[in-house]
Amino acid sequence: MPPKSTATDKSLSGGPAPLTPVSTVEALERELRRRILDGELAPGTHLRETDLADSYRVGRYTVRSAFQRLVHSGMAVYEQNRGVSVLQPTPEVIRDVYSFRAAIEAESARRIIERELSLDRVHAAVERLQKLPKNASRATLIQADLAVHQAIVEAAESPRMLTAFLDVVDQVMLFLSAASLERLEVVLTHAKHDHGEIADALESGDQERAVALIRRHLYGMLDEQSGD
Repeated sequence: MPPKSTATDKSLSGGPAPLTPVSTVEALERELRRRILDGELAPGTHLRETDLADSYRVGRYTVRSAFQRLVHSGMAVYEQNRGVSVLQPTPEVIRDVYSFRAAIEAESARRIIERELSLDRVHAAVERLQKLPKNASRATLIQADLAVHQAIVEAAESPRMLTAFLDVVDQVMLFLSAASLERLEVVLTHAKHDHGEIADALESGDQERAVALIRRHLYGMLDEQSGD
């Protein structure tokens, strides 16, 4: 199984990452990941090894390796006698991931305030989100929203918490991309307001308020996505 992506590989809160050569496996994984997040490959879609090998003119070993990476990231699942399919999120899986995020992000907020750590990257990420045009693409909106959350975890200066956060980023992006456009717009409209409040609470050093706002925001997004 290929190693997990590093913080640098998945950075959402900084500027463009330096371009580096990629293998055919990486290139195929990125393309399949893009198609999943753009909705071209819907949740539950069976990924056919032979068809993809023919379409992209690559060997079946390359396709299998790309599948392994997608399964490793949580964007796809492997079932015996069926093969690999795009993850079909269940309410239980979504709630589990959001509960995990709430624990990491709340602890990050406590750490930032207790250690009086810099919030520069948090404010920068919030500003980028607030300045997005109304006609921004679905993928751009989702990435900008998650960039704020990643910036909070990065600001806590805990490599382990950042690694844990990055482990579920792809799944969260899949959850959001699977939502209807109308519901996604509602979710992200609320997010823009919430992020400003969270940043203000962190800046003021109000730990209790910051943690409460993070939890309210994440569980509110969860309820919006599920239609509760």
